[in-house]
Amino acid sequence: MKTRNLLLILTALLALAVFAPRVQAQAGTETIQVIDSSCVIAAPCTLQLYREVLPSGQSSCPAPGAAGATYAALTTTTLGTSVGIVNTGWTYVDSTIIAGTTFCYYATVTYSSGGPASAPSGTIVATIPAQIPAAPTMSGTYQPGA
Repeated sequence: MKTRNLLLILTALLALAVFAPRVQAQAGTETIQVIDSSCVIAAPCTLQLYREVLPSGQSSCPAPGAAGATYAALTTTTLGTSVGIVNTGWTYVDSTIIAGTTFCYYATVTYSSGGPASAPSGTIVATIPAQIPAAPTMSGTYQPGA
């Protein structure tokens, strides 16, 4: 009797493990690199980075400031910055991307001492692939009748 109960419990646990919903993996990250050749000394400039979600079926980014463009500023307080003799470069890791979505990004730079922002950079398109769940596994156990 104990063996039979143990087999039933193990079978139930196996069934729960097989059919339990799987946690969906994160989409990953998109790394954006920006370089400005007018920023040649330590911390003379600050970066402003903007992102927009492209509607399904659209493959090109709208121009910054164009009618219908919906770019939103990203928080850039955790940038990796490298200052060189000829330019300053920034690296931004966007960890808020969504699988199956296409994003557009552009940047502007402002001198830390003030003044207007630079003209917008060109745009880049980042297509984040859709995630496909792994194939489910199945198993079965035959129990003869009593």
